[in-house]
Amino acid sequence: MTHIRIFAVQDGESYDTRDTYEVSNFGTIPIAGDIIVSPWADQKAERQDPTQRTFYEVVRRYFSPASRDDVWVVLVVKERPGTWAEADIFNN
Repeated sequence: MTHIRIFAVQDGESYDTRDTYEVSNFGTIPIAGDIIVSPWADQKAERQDPTQRTFYEVVRRYFSPASRDDVWVVLVVKERPGTWAEADIFNN
């Protein structure tokens, strides 16, 4: 099985966002330039408000060869809030 882990880069440092997905969550492995809308939102936030959602822009991806049956892909992303211009894209 192929697992995807998200790491964010900020001020030249990377950190683990603790978001883990399977390829089936995306249909394919995202590549540089792809935007991922995090499914997580603050319980108090309005989910339809894109500025309250986290968007990940993929900047790099790393593959870890299979050890046993599992393959890990690490996506390095820039984390940012959504914009109102993107609201119709992910709310449909």
